[in-house]
Amino acid sequence: MVCSRCNSTNIVKVKGGSFFSSKICDHIWIEDITHKRCKDCDLISIDFKEAVRVSEKIQQIHDQLILKLPIGGFISPQQAAEILGISVSTLKRTKGIIKVRRGMMFLYDKISVAKYKDTGDGYYFILNRTVKDRVKIEF
Repeated sequence: MVCSRCNSTNIVKVKGGSFFSSKICDHIWIEDITHKRCKDCDLISIDFKEAVRVSEKIQQIHDQLILKLPIGGFISPQQAAEILGISVSTLKRTKGIIKVRRGMMFLYDKISVAKYKDTGDGYYFILNRTVKDRVKIEF
């Protein structure tokens, strides 16, 4: 195998942890991933199965962080749609707003809705809100 960055053949298979970027919590450390690393330029390469597993782990961390937010910080779909000036059905198809499922319906994060209205992207680092509570995430 040849490195796509430096064309080196000095590539090793490694099992360990690595940081991955996230839209709502900066960087996430994921343990026990198998990847290939170029010894010359430190480029990391992950196969498809590991990438799917990493993606699922990141989504699991996102879900846990969102559930740690206070329920008072969420609004109904009708309120969110009214703020954005769109219909509820359009809101449900909109990506880029932090939401959580409570029972049979989704609730939308107030800050995320306001940020989406201003910038078109409602994602923000929710760790800044939960770090005060010293949230511990376990798997």
